[in-house]
Amino acid sequence: MTETLTNTAGDAAVRPGVLARTLCDALADLGVEVLASDTWHVAADGPADRPWLSVHSEVGQVVVGPLTRPGVPGCPNCLDLRRQRVDAGKAWLAPLREQYAARLGRDVPQLLDGLAAQVVADAAAALVADELAGPEDRRLVAVVDLATLATTRHLFLPDPFCSQCGVLPEDTADLAQHVLRPAPKITPFGSRTRDVMAEFETVREFYVNPFSGLIRHTNRGAEGGLVMAGASMPLRFDNLAEPGYGRSRDYRTSELTAILEALERYGGVAPGGLRSSVRGTWRELAPHAVHPDVFGHHPDESYDDPSFRYRAFDPDRPLWWVWAHSFVSGSARLVPEALAYYYCHRLRGDDPVSYYEVSNGCALGSSWEEAALHGLMETVERDAFLCTWYTRTTPPNIDLDSCHDRSVPLQAGAIRSSTGYRIHAFDITTDYGIPAVWVMAEHPDRKGPALLCTAGAGLDPERALLNALNELGPILGDVIRRYPNEADRAGEMVRDPYQVVTMPDHSALYAHPEAAHRLDFLFGGPTIGVDEIGGPDRLRPDRDDLTVDLRAAAERVGEVLVVDQTTPEHRAGGFSCVKVLVPGAVPMTFGYRNRRIDGLPRLLTLPRRLGRRGTDLTRDQLNPDPHPFP
Repeated sequence: MTETLTNTAGDAAVRPGVLARTLCDALADLGVEVLASDTWHVAADGPADRPWLSVHSEVGQVVVGPLTRPGVPGCPNCLDLRRQRVDAGKAWLAPLREQYAARLGRDVPQLLDGLAAQVVADAAAALVADELAGPEDRRLVAVVDLATLATTRHLFLPDPFCSQCGVLPEDTADLAQHVLRPAPKITPFGSRTRDVMAEFETVREFYVNPFSGLIRHTNRGAEGGLVMAGASMPLRFDNLAEPGYGRSRDYRTSELTAILEALERYGGVAPGGLRSSVRGTWRELAPHAVHPDVFGHHPDESYDDPSFRYRAFDPDRPLWWVWAHSFVSGSARLVPEALAYYYCHRLRGDDPVSYYEVSNGCALGSSWEEAALHGLMETVERDAFLCTWYTRTTPPNIDLDSCHDRSVPLQAGAIRSSTGYRIHAFDITTDYGIPAVWVMAEHPDRKGPALLCTAGAGLDPERALLNALNELGPILGDVIRRYPNEADRAGEMVRDPYQVVTMPDHSALYAHPEAAHRLDFLFGGPTIGVDEIGGPDRLRPDRDDLTVDLRAAAERVGEVLVVDQTTPEHRAGGFSCVKVLVPGAVPMTFGYRNRRIDGLPRLLTLPRRLGRRGTDLTRDQLNPDPHPFP
């Protein structure tokens, strides 16, 4: 087929420059310069003082656009970057383009005749008109299929890292400081300020596109009594991709959740909205910098191991820092870039890395306030789970039938009926007073897979339970499917905790029947109703304003630090992305060697302060086993 779509050098069926001649005539009155090529060749740049349109042909199609305007982000190089990333899964494509670069830059598609050129010109005129009238933070490109002459349009977002037109502001203390604003809720006592589901089609069109989108496509399935969706987000380095997942009772909700989670990952991996600008030692920056050990550090035996990838923090060694908003002071504080962005070490060859970090505390919202609240809730959830695990505190058991929202016991029943597992729920609320729950699926005979655990937190305890159950069902189905192939390795992890290396290893370990007894401490507490979760002093949601909830939660927790991870791509869709860091909270880690429970005195005093022990714990009394968070 390729041979029928291209001419050889000696074929004169198409006059050279047919696109340029036709387009220049069609766009003469629009004040736009046309840089058109009948081949694969794309103009690198155009005039700096007026708009210009790039047009070129590829095998079987003509790409029209983008329209590049002086001082406005969005150019052919941006489009090429987007296409390269979205095509990253096609491992064969880049070598093919490189191998045939000379021919692609020379050969003209045979179907590019006068009629096709006129269709291209019509598409170009319409695109230019719409671009000149449209928003500057999103761009359009048209593609004309030379076999059918059908025209399709694709949206793409300018790339702030584009070498031709990218603009990335410098990270500063002033930009980090945030003045909280009222954030009206869309439902009473809820936690969202915008009905994004009503914008499903717009959001999907905005971010999901196999030609030039941030996300190539989404996929759907069913698992554990729920429908699922996935969205893979290509990153701009190392050919990596970060997954987003959605789990709910309908496909639209699951798909939207997967897209939004992928966008959250896009902000959390590395700086993409601001350029890190502060580099120095902690001693030099101490008046403005938070000592990173307050977020927990690795055990000495891990740092002492030469094969351990992280090195103990050195206050006299320079590293990169980013600014975060402090709820205590209302001003900006510096935190290590490596704690704010969990993949930035892949981009930094000059920084010592002292801490394993994941997406814990990263969140996406329709405002800074909304994102910060949800990031804080995730931090509280993981902290409550790990505090319960490491202190082996027996929590109250929750009667799910007491829930006013019947979808909670119904979801537990759906998991039970589809898998045969018993469902248990526990109240693990800590001194923060924010409702947190632990949900566990248990095989009735504790045969493999024996157990699986998830968690949830939020000002609405029933929503926290439902979120935890929505995580539990699909993950349980996946564990049931993969466990037979992992049983032998799980047995090795039972005997040697240092074999627990990856995130899936944690769920595989506690799928093994010989590890199940390690969770027996959860049983034996009193049974409570849903209204008793968190106790009488728990934090309750405000009816109308999400910012009231955020202020109240931050006051309960103490110091809360928020790094704004919002990129231009987020902002174009009306979203904000943040990372929440809480000094003293136990951070979620995966891999036994990577646990970060040292330097956290709150962990040792918590059982006593909650009235569950008469004395503080010592470091040696903490649970020595890998945690069971999936």
